[in-house]
Amino acid sequence: MAGARPPLIEGAGEFFDTLVRIRADCDQRLIDACLARCAFFHGTLSRFDDTSDVGRINAAAGRRVRVAPTTARLVSLALEYSRLTGGLFDITLGVVLELWDFKEGRIPTSSSLEEALRHVSSEHVHVVGTQVWLDDPLAKIDLGGIAKGYVADDLAVGLRAAGCEHAVLNLGGNVLCVGSRPDGSAWRAGVARPGEPFGDPMALCRLKDQGLVTSSLCERAFSCAGRRYGHILDPRSGHPVATDVASVTLRTEHSVDGETLGKKPFFLGMAEALSYLDSLEGVDALLVGMDGSVAQTSAGAFELL
Repeated sequence: MAGARPPLIEGAGEFFDTLVRIRADCDQRLIDACLARCAFFHGTLSRFDDTSDVGRINAAAGRRVRVAPTTARLVSLALEYSRLTGGLFDITLGVVLELWDFKEGRIPTSSSLEEALRHVSSEHVHVVGTQVWLDDPLAKIDLGGIAKGYVADDLAVGLRAAGCEHAVLNLGGNVLCVGSRPDGSAWRAGVARPGEPFGDPMALCRLKDQGLVTSSLCERAFSCAGRRYGHILDPRSGHPVATDVASVTLRTEHSVDGETLGKKPFFLGMAEALSYLDSLEGVDALLVGMDGSVAQTSAGAFELL
């Protein structure tokens, strides 16, 4: 048909233990460059790869490690989010995360947690230029709670710089949109109800140059002796956070904001989380309680279905 817009180009790959999908109005070479960029980040940020930047920092026993500039910027950014959340977001939980096994349902002993917590503090992390080090030889960092948002933002910057005006990035549920849809309308992203497979969404949100990130305690959780253990850990106790919040979905301009700022509401609980989120500039939020209750911030950005 004359005047019909060409279809968006698509690409996908497995990175960061999840599926990364990209749709954009660009040529295939740019999609491939984005996937290659994901592979680069996967190779530098994994805690499970001894040769990655993170692996080398953790193994350095207090020595300075020269890392990629992107890694140094990410660690610096993570320290800033630690300050913004009063320490509730803490990348030095790596030593505690090693004790928990959410796939096999392993619970660490109280003594092992007590010992690990001695080495949890963002104060142990130092960044100077492209050198990163931990002043506690037993401390370990984990960037899993910020990396996908950081990578999504990086990809979006690259797409815009290459002249791409319409794109949607999906990094395992972290959705970030570049511009609008090719017809000028907003992208629409669905929000799943916690613990249910994504089919019919419980809410929709419109996005233009914005991202949508959902954090849920129903993912990567296990039950033992009648108690449910979620994967968001409290850096003060080393245990999963005790909360009446089941999921938090944030719409933000930058995906990294959605990924990191979405953790604190679990610590605040439903009663306080909404007012906290309303106080954040450029943040729209949808909360779902463990009892199924639903609340959203004052802008009403989410269309409940």
